Amino acid sequence: MRFLCTLILAFLCLNHSFAQVCSENGLVFNSQEEIDNFPVNFPNCTEVIGDLMIAWDSIFSPITNLEGLSQLTSIEGVLQIEATDLVDLSDLENIDSLAGLLVMNNPLLLNLDGLGNVNSWLAGVVILSNNSLTNITGLSGTLLGDNLPTITIISGNPNLSYCNSPTLCNFLLNPTGIIVDISGNAEGCNSIDEILFTCDEFSRISHLSFYDINQNKIQDAGEPNHSNISVTLDPQEVLIVGSPSTYYVSPGNYTATYNEAENENWQLTTDSTSYFLSVEAGEEVTFAFGVYPSQLVSQLTSFITSPNARCNEDVVFDISTRNTGTTIASGTMWLQIDDDVTQINFLTPPDETVSGTPTYYGWNFTDLYPGEIFSVEVELGIPGPPDFPVGDFLNFLSYTDYNDTNGAHTSEGFRYDAEVRCSFDPNDKLVSPTRFHYEVLFDEDLIYTVRFQNTGNDVAYDVKILDTLDANLDWSTFRVLGSSHSEVLSTSLNEEGVVTFDFTDIFLPDSTSNLEGSNGHVTYMIRALDGIDENTVIRNSAGIYFDQNPPVITNTTLSVMVSMLTSTTTPDDLFPDLTILPNPNTGTFQVEGIPRGTYNLLNTKGQIIQSGQLESGTLIDISQAAQGVYFIQMMIDEQMVTRRVVKL
Repeated sequence: MRFLCTLILAFLCLNHSFAQVCSENGLVFNSQEEIDNFPVNFPNCTEVIGDLMIAWDSIFSPITNLEGLSQLTSIEGVLQIEATDLVDLSDLENIDSLAGLLVMNNPLLLNLDGLGNVNSWLAGVVILSNNSLTNITGLSGTLLGDNLPTITIISGNPNLSYCNSPTLCNFLLNPTGIIVDISGNAEGCNSIDEILFTCDEFSRISHLSFYDINQNKIQDAGEPNHSNISVTLDPQEVLIVGSPSTYYVSPGNYTATYNEAENENWQLTTDSTSYFLSVEAGEEVTFAFGVYPSQLVSQLTSFITSPNARCNEDVVFDISTRNTGTTIASGTMWLQIDDDVTQINFLTPPDETVSGTPTYYGWNFTDLYPGEIFSVEVELGIPGPPDFPVGDFLNFLSYTDYNDTNGAHTSEGFRYDAEVRCSFDPNDKLVSPTRFHYEVLFDEDLIYTVRFQNTGNDVAYDVKILDTLDANLDWSTFRVLGSSHSEVLSTSLNEEGVVTFDFTDIFLPDSTSNLEGSNGHVTYMIRALDGIDENTVIRNSAGIYFDQNPPVITNTTLSVMVSMLTSTTTPDDLFPDLTILPNPNTGTFQVEGIPRGTYNLLNTKGQIIQSGQLESGTLIDISQAAQGVYFIQMMIDEQMVTRRVVKL
């Protein structure tokens, strides 16, 4: 703990000068006698240029009051108070400026009263292991202004239940520093969300959308929430997706609007398409929209998610189907498993098995309401070298047979290709469909999955994913399909196309203490805009934030939008070893596995932009070309072969 304290103190002191007023090396007090003698030894000292350390040494008398320091008005370094018998800090009420605060291991300290006049913070606040501390509202006079804390630790204070000081509330609502840890305190101060819930200067707006089965405008028992109804909250212009959900806002006036155009096939049963919400400080306002189908649309969407398929390990796969239509469905969700898995452990036993080549496993469900999801888990053994090459894919297929008021149906199949990895970045992004040339038909849904894993050495209290949607996507078609921690997920989409997936209080364990539990994911679907050009490339990546650490940026997915899936002019088996590496590329690529020939490079308008000689291993430089899709026509022995090339 002493080492931790030293590290924290060093961090807080970073970039602060130590020009002297009272002494050349800051001030250190190890006993009550030293504090009592301070006004005698330094009668004119009011400012400390440097750190002020108050840390009792057991060979001296305990420190019980700070009356001798009452003349101080400013500390340009860090105020450190450790291992004292202080009950409060009321003797420091004349101090109006601190660079940082470290309060640690003070067993009798009840509050931080005395620091209410501090109006400037440069480094941060650390409050650790003070067993009697019950509140830190004594910080309420602190004004952060432009000087926001760079570090905040409030941990291991078992009786601390009142943390709603304006200082901390403002910082947590709009954090710009590094929140290292808020945990191990009493209820009310045990997480960011708990503190914000009690912040009197902020307001809460809660949203609920529900399937109003009897159309009586109220949610009765048995009427489920509808998680995919689109609502906009102004003036922030935030698109709310998810029900129920809560948003912390500043006091003021807001308007919540039901998006009729984006809630296709649904009609409101409640009276108004919008609510005017006026919220006072500390107040919570709730609004609800009841909906009922305007058309009976049969649509279930199946999908599969999993952590990375790491070789020679057991991995849990989630197989799901969400009701994205407007009818109530019952049926069977089917799964086909790759024959190369080394073992199958059904965490959710199947209701049906259809043996054959391949074998299908089925799970029955009844009364799946619109917006609801049905999921099962299967633990699979992932193969590895030498029996299975690293980088090859395991292939899975899921679909759903179901019945509703419109009759019998089968959903579209979802193909899931899991790359076998032995050393990997666990935070990534996937897209489906995945085809050769990255082709996706204009009328197909794009299904994205963001996977994340806490590979640190401590629990992650919150995880946030920021996903900027491509401008060629129709943002109004965005719908969440499922997530690993749906009970703590809030989702919003702003006017700039940034989707925020906020997993507040997820408490995601680290991979060293719980490998399986350290993983999470979120899956959503969306469509391309109508009328975009043939061969438009849609790119997507995401930033994953664990607590307030810098983001982990995922890989970038590619999808090439086409009206018809292409084929080469020559059968693939004519040149079975033909490959283009790398593809996509950033400006250069090689063609492998062909004899001598010539090539033309064409843009999507069919214009030749480059030509040359060609043989296996030829390096082709397209660094001067713009990003996009190109076609390389290769003339080999009077045969023409065409391949797609994507430049990033």
